[in-house]
Order: sequence, then C-alpha cells, then structure tokens
Amino acid sequence: MQILFDDKVVTDLSSYAFNLGKSIYVVGGVVRDLLMKKTAKDCLDIDLTGNLTYEEVKQFLANNKIKYEVKNRKLEVIGFKVGEERSYEYARLRKEEYLEKDTHTPSKVSFVDEVTEDAKRRDFTVNSMYYDRHSNSILDPVGGVCDIRTKTLNPVLGEDSFQVDPARIIRFIEVVARHELNVSDEIWDWAKKYAKDVELLSEARLRKECLRLFHEEKYENEKNEYLWRVNSIILKLNLQDKLKNDN
Repeated sequence: MQILFDDKVVTDLSSYAFNLGKSIYVVGGVVRDLLMKKTAKDCLDIDLTGNLTYEEVKQFLANNKIKYEVKNRKLEVIGFKVGEERSYEYARLRKEEYLEKDTHTPSKVSFVDEVTEDAKRRDFTVNSMYYDRHSNSILDPVGGVCDIRTKTLNPVLGEDSFQVDPARIIRFIEVVARHELNVSDEIWDWAKKYAKDVELLSEARLRKECLRLFHEEKYENEKNEYLWRVNSIILKLNLQDKLKNDN
C-alpha cells in the first residue's frame, strides 16, 4: 500500500510512540480527505490521537524543540505548529458518557487504549477513521471507508450524534457541502430537529464554527460551488438568521 500521508512530524511521533509500546494515529478530516483523493499538500490542520500520555507528548515535543500550547489539560489536548504551514493537535484516546439527556457536556470522561471506544464519541463515520503511519494502515471501527466509497453521510451515534453537540449541525453542513454526500431522509429529519440548538453555542464557539464553515481558501477551484451548496443547506435547515458569513 502506498503511504497515505507522508509527514515527518507524524512519522517521528509514530516511531516515538512505537518505542514506548504505544500508538499514534492521524484521525478525522485528513484521513477522510485523502481517501477522497484530496492531495496531502491541502492537509494543513492535522488531528492526532493515541494512547500517549500528556507528559509523553510533551517530552517528544521538548526533545524536538517544538513549542506547544496546552488546549485542555484535563482531556490531555495539546496543540503545536511546525513551520509556517501545518498545525497539529493531539488529543488522547478517550471515552465519553452522557448520562443525562439534553446536556451537551459529557458526564464522564475516561482515557482508553483502543480506537473502538474513541470512535463512538466522534460525529460522522467519514470522520472516524484512524491512520497508523507506523504500519501504514487504516483502522475503521464504524464503517467510514464504506461510506466514503458510496459518498454517504452517517452519524456515528444516529440521532444522538446531533443531540450531544449542536456544533455538529454546522459540521454536518460543511462535510455534506464539501463532498456532496448523500443524506437519507431520516438523517435530514434529525438535522432539522436539532438545527435550532446551534443557538445554545457560545458566541465564541459559533463564530469559530462559522469561520470554518465559510472558509474559502480550502476549496480553491470550487469555492463558489461549495458556498452555494452551504447556503442551500442552511436554507433547508432554516438557519439563515443564525449562520452568517462575516468574512
């Protein structure tokens, strides 16, 4: 198999983890985009996960003289940048439990060693594939590869995927518009049902999600078509008063 994603930082971090008897994975949009034939040069925001501890990742970064920012100490999330282009964020594999309905914050979080549990906390199957650079293989616990082949959007937890985090409505708009994915009537109904919950997001979080949604540079040759699709979905979900392009 040809190397899916050849990145020195990822390669070095994977080797470091392997020598500790642990694993590192590229996860989320990068894996999705590469399987959808986007080029590696377009992958500028790299999400990483694994069972390295916060202290172990800090040690790797110190060894390589890489500056970092602690994004969330409790969840062991660290962000760092190498050069002017690519940014990286590492979040330790974890399991989330929502013991109460209508809450958007996990009631319990615990760290795990396997991607099967971590995948259950993610939004859509096409965003829940894990690339192991050391073995050059893809771990696919929830069927994301199949959904990419059929260009189908499926929430990992069904209807609950939208309920637990209103930001997933905005992510839904982005990924469907960007990749022109097929969406069943049932999933459209779920999206419409929870669309109003975006108003529960903080102003800062909503602004951040809208900047991501309307960001044109990622789409280059197809930016006009992409934005047309975004606005069509926003109208379908009746969110035109809540989601605005302020670029």
